[in-house]
Amino acid sequence: MNVDQDDIDVIYENLISQYVGGEEAIVYLFRSKSPTLRENMNQAMTEYDDAFTPVEQDFILHALEQRVIAASKKTPPPPNEQKKTASAPVSEQKKTPLTLSDEQKKQVQRFYGTNAGASFINTQMRNAHLEPDRAIPPTYPNLDSAVAAAAKAGASEGNVTFSTAGRLAIKQAFALGDVQKVMRAALEGGEGHSRTPQYRGTRVPRSQLEAFKVGDILVNTFFMSFSPDITKPTKRGDDEKVHDGFKQAMKFVGNRYKSHVGEPVIYELPDRSGYTTTVIHSLYEYETVMQPMEKLAIDSIKNEGTYTRICLKKKSAVDADAKKNSTDKPLYMFH
Repeated sequence: MNVDQDDIDVIYENLISQYVGGEEAIVYLFRSKSPTLRENMNQAMTEYDDAFTPVEQDFILHALEQRVIAASKKTPPPPNEQKKTASAPVSEQKKTPLTLSDEQKKQVQRFYGTNAGASFINTQMRNAHLEPDRAIPPTYPNLDSAVAAAAKAGASEGNVTFSTAGRLAIKQAFALGDVQKVMRAALEGGEGHSRTPQYRGTRVPRSQLEAFKVGDILVNTFFMSFSPDITKPTKRGDDEKVHDGFKQAMKFVGNRYKSHVGEPVIYELPDRSGYTTTVIHSLYEYETVMQPMEKLAIDSIKNEGTYTRICLKKKSAVDADAKKNSTDKPLYMFH
């Protein structure tokens, strides 16, 4: 075998150089069980020498994995902070800013707007906040499979699916860092939305839903999509609704979508909720996205018969008496 420690050192440095966040980003990918880490290990090895035998390749990959494990052990998360590793405060994110071109932003947003893209990105986000034995099995083992699935999905209203150039832009963007940094960069500078109500349809496990109380603080662990009401001014001087966000969100509470199981829930952000989401380019619908680690206070919970409607507002806007009866610690959202 013509592989020595010097070879491993250089290949590992090649791997680190692929990420804006360096070794810290690699440790994050390892902890979140990201399928892209293995892909980039192969890329770093191939760039160094594309003539390694299969036995040598296996040896190198094992050595790289051991290096990453060692790095992870050297940089353990602080006590009680392990579940927050994937979502460092914005102040920390700014230490290693990631910049995407306008085209990369557009294509990453379009990718996220597909079921495959959202699954690929948010499975990694959620798993970073879950214990290993509760990790969600990825539907798409790597970026290539997710992009291929997204490209096969039918587009509506005359839109085209991803071109070869569009797929390349997506892959180039995700080669720059972990999914969280890439998505944050894709949303950077986007149009904010807060002027009309926004709705999210999902399913929440019964035990979790029954434990919710008005005043509880929820913290989203993932990039959370909403369907906004869209209005336009009329000649009469009032506004006409041209897109019904609630109607769109209701499509996601039924059995048609298998990504979540549980009770049908509609989360609502009213027009004066205090939150601003980001409008994204989407192939299929009007869509806004809330970034991870927002604190959302439950303002009201209403059983509407076939679903539960939960209104979310800034903590400062929630009734003081409700806060007294709420859960002391923030509750992580996974749905």
